[in-house]
Formats: sequence, C-alpha cells, structure tokens
Amino acid sequence: MPGRRPDHALLHSVLGLAAFAVVGCHAALAFGAPLLDAASMGMVTATGGGIICDMLTITQPMILPRCSKPRRDCFPRKS
Repeated sequence: MPGRRPDHALLHSVLGLAAFAVVGCHAALAFGAPLLDAASMGMVTATGGGIICDMLTITQPMILPRCSKPRRDCFPRKS
C-alpha cells in the first residue's frame, strides 16, 4: 500500500520537480525549440519525473485523493 509523503519531504519534492522542469526546458531550447514548446517540454519532463519518483519511493502522489474507499465512493455524485 502506498504511503503518504511526510510534510518535511514536500520541499524536496518541489525542488526535484523544478529541477526536472528546468532540465527539460533547457534541453528543448538547446535543440532550437520555440519558447512555448520548451516550456511545454519542461512541464512534461517534470510530470514524468514526478511519476517516476513516486513509483520508486512507493508514495502516493499528492494530486490523488486520500480515500480508502473504492473510486466511485471518493467522488460523490451531485444530486
């Protein structure tokens, strides 16, 4: 079962995602990509790096709901 990320690890997570974004953006700019494309590449690289980091450390991604019920119960329907 994936564990929750400790609160003190939030800063390390943010720094890691920023590093992935900068590296992805820099690589795209080095290949001559326009600025908007380079920013998009940085975002995609940061997302992929965050997913890999969460998989390797067996932690629950922060954007997923913390719900122990089946998925259909985590998002109640509006009446």
